[in-house]
Amino acid sequence: MCGLKMFQIDLKTLGADGYRLTQRLDDTFFALVKGEEVQHGDLSVEVAIQPVEQAFDVDMKVEGEVQLTCDRCLESYMQPISATQHLVVTLGDTFEEDENTMTLPVEQSEMDLSWLIYELIVLALPFRHVHAPGNCNPAMMSVLEAHSANRSGEERATVDPRWSELEKLKNNI
Repeated sequence: MCGLKMFQIDLKTLGADGYRLTQRLDDTFFALVKGEEVQHGDLSVEVAIQPVEQAFDVDMKVEGEVQLTCDRCLESYMQPISATQHLVVTLGDTFEEDENTMTLPVEQSEMDLSWLIYELIVLALPFRHVHAPGNCNPAMMSVLEAHSANRSGEERATVDPRWSELEKLKNNI
């Protein structure tokens, strides 16, 4: 991969056939994009841009896996990713963006797909980053279980017996 230049598309110079890109994304892509959420992965991306009347239909598809840190055991794991997005891009006076449409200023008609692809990857991530059940680091899980057992009330078994007697008196009244 030779940088992010291949993801810079000038919509003014796009022909009637549109534009197609199929590219492998690896750690180099994530280093160049400089996003915080994902820094390692191996994905394939397909982008199709088709001129339609006064707009451009942009279809993006990413598949592969990214490396995340497990929220439970803090070990790295590979998270499968599969996502698609359809975006309608128009040229106008000012930059505007919402969920599925984008307006680029006519004088700056170059669209940067790299950040859009990165956002698509990040939005495809699950809310909780965890290993599949049983795959977490066993040493960390035993420490976590010991600490969560203390918080869940298992310490109540060692209550001073005098308090237990007072509790009985209170319940009899």
